[in-house]
Amino acid sequence: MIRNWSVYTTESVNWSLSTTLYRLLSEARAALEAGEWQWALELSSHVYHVDREAALNVRLEALRALAAQQSNPLSRNFYLTTALDDHRLIDWTTDFSQVSRS
Repeated sequence: MIRNWSVYTTESVNWSLSTTLYRLLSEARAALEAGEWQWALELSSHVYHVDREAALNVRLEALRALAAQQSNPLSRNFYLTTALDDHRLIDWTTDFSQVSRS
């Protein structure tokens, strides 16, 4: 099947994308209210990679809820570290001049 891509204007694609992101974020909020934190995190992560500010609160709330229910310390640490990273509170740069060479 050959598609006529000329019918897709930049405005129509942008409108479609923003509508899809809004629907994803609405579904993520509904999942949070229903206690489906993993699903809320999944949906909000898709939006987060396109529009960080729009999805940040939903994503952080889902990460904190998932961390709170974990009995496995590694999983809990992963969720909490991801939340800190989303807040941009972690500096991942490494100063190799401080590393000892023995």
